[in-house]
Parts: sequence; structure tokens; C-alpha cells
Amino acid sequence: MIETVHILIDDRSQSSSITCPYCDRETTVPNAQFFKGDQSFRVTCLCHNVFTLITNRRRFQRHQVNVTGDLMLCTSHKKLATIHITSLSVDGIGFHSQPLKPQVGDTFTVAFTLDDAAGTVIVDDIVICNITDHLIGAKFLARNGYNPDVDLYLMAEGDTNNNP
Repeated sequence: MIETVHILIDDRSQSSSITCPYCDRETTVPNAQFFKGDQSFRVTCLCHNVFTLITNRRRFQRHQVNVTGDLMLCTSHKKLATIHITSLSVDGIGFHSQPLKPQVGDTFTVAFTLDDAAGTVIVDDIVICNITDHLIGAKFLARNGYNPDVDLYLMAEGDTNNNP
């Protein structure tokens, strides 16, 4: 079975590091070699092993979270499923949803409460952008895909993580 390596291409950096899953050899590659958007490559390492490299370009880094929320129909806000949100950025979420199996391009409304002191409630429309195994990636639709309440939360979390 061929191993798969995922890397995040950050446009603010000049290069990205790729580590072979077999020999742990690390190689730095200029980001200019990667096109915009997500890509998949078959890579042969100097150790002669082959692995799949999947690049993921994001404007905003996703942060790991552990939040439960509701997935609803956009029009009626009828609850379809409880979701477990595992990642969050100012422009979207990553989540698990059982038993509902959405498709790429489907739109929903999500509602969840952040674990900040204010208990900020987020209610926003999303579009499903990708589905990998059981993880679903979605982008916020309101305000051109940017949620300022989430941005404030993530900035505060960054301050908490950077200060003793």
C-alpha cells in the first residue's frame, strides 16, 4: 500500500517541507512549483520508495477544535444531524457527521457555540468543499466566506497559546 503525505501550502512562505514516510528524509520545495488549489503527486524518494503527496493550499490555517454543533437545512433550519467540528478557520470548518452523508456542493446552515468566555454562538451557511474518508470540509458562505466572530476567537486562542 502506498503511503500518503498531506502538506499545507502557505502562500506567505517561500517553501514547504516534505518528509518521506518511509525514511523520514526531509526535502524543502519552493512553493512556486505548486499550482493554485489542491493537487496530488506521485513522489519517488531517494530511498526508492514511492508515496503520494497531496498539497492543500489555504488562505487561512485551520486550528484543531473539539466542538459539537448542528447541521441544518438552509431554508427551514430543520436539524438534520449533530456534527463534531474538529477544525476551524475564519473561512470554514472541518467536521464529522453521522449518519448524514453530504455531497460536495451541498449547502447547509451550521450552528455551534465556541468555547470562549462569552460562549459565542456561530450560525452560518456553509458549502461542502471536500470529503475525505469521514472528514468533511466546508466553507462559510456569508460575508464572502469570512466569519469575523471566528477570527476574533482564533486570535484570542493564538494569544493564549503564545503567552505563558
